[in-house]
Amino acid sequence: MQQSWRQDPDKLTFIVCQPSPTGTGGSPLRDGDDSSERMIGDVNLFLRVDDGEEGDSEPQIIGEIELMIAEKSNQRKGFGKATLLSFLRYIADHEVEILEEFVRGDQVAAKALREAGVSGGRFSCLSVKIGQGNGRSLGLFEGAGFRKVSEEANYFGEFELRRMDLSRDTVDQGLKRAGVEGYVELEYHRCQRKAPIVTENYQAPDPDETNQAAQPETTISSPPAVHATWFNVHDRSDFRNISISLPASIDKITIAIGNHVRDAAYSIVSMSASAYSITVVCSTEKSRAEVAELVQRMKEELGQNAIIPPEELVLLREWEEKWGVVGELSTVEDGLDTDVEHDRRG
Repeated sequence: MQQSWRQDPDKLTFIVCQPSPTGTGGSPLRDGDDSSERMIGDVNLFLRVDDGEEGDSEPQIIGEIELMIAEKSNQRKGFGKATLLSFLRYIADHEVEILEEFVRGDQVAAKALREAGVSGGRFSCLSVKIGQGNGRSLGLFEGAGFRKVSEEANYFGEFELRRMDLSRDTVDQGLKRAGVEGYVELEYHRCQRKAPIVTENYQAPDPDETNQAAQPETTISSPPAVHATWFNVHDRSDFRNISISLPASIDKITIAIGNHVRDAAYSIVSMSASAYSITVVCSTEKSRAEVAELVQRMKEELGQNAIIPPEELVLLREWEEKWGVVGELSTVEDGLDTDVEHDRRG
């Protein structure tokens, strides 16, 4: 599921982090600028071909935006506006690349566009669906040039808003009006260790040592650890967020999270990950103690068959200290706001 989310051509996801304390100035971000402690939300673009409700309209490519700033303490500070406008700038700069990947990877979409003689090089519009009671999000998107398709909410109690003009000039004007300056794209490098990683296995200096250690059903931990964080948006629980380091590959962790959903421990609102971290925005009425026990048990189960070489254990402890993982579990007391920037349907 995690590989699919990262590779599917019809999805584009960015994690929103707090501003760098020193600014970037076009230089690479400092180690830790994108740590889970600095993550404040996410913004997504979902691509689809729309041929109208009756299927008799000319196909058009629409990009639907979802935006969330999770924690209440980070809302009403302009992060949502800065994120949206910066995301629009990225889309404007990379529109052709995004759509080429979409059409190339989605055969159904490519066939529909080809049969209709429609070029897949431009978005027809960008769209967003917002609950009719979410005045802040409506104001945010209307301020960014989105307009309601209808003055009446749909069956789900949502307004659909669309932005037709995706030109670079209009996007830059919006950035300037909002005081968002210094937009720059930085090449992303993630380097946590000196030892090379091959697939999911730790590459020991001596291959014979690895072969001898790796018995059937045994996993050799790949990064020093994967840092997992859960945020809860349910307002009837004292559980707000919790973090833990897990000695397993990102794919195995994703499967374990899927088992939590299967067992009704929580439902997932959104999930995002890199090679070394995973963030889950969930909804559950379970208490903080119950969730802490759940993720601790998850760590124990994932670590049962993990072999971590001594030198990796040293790196693991250093990594936990650096990223603020205290003991087995760390919890954050700050609350989340259930009135997020964009309402999401289950």
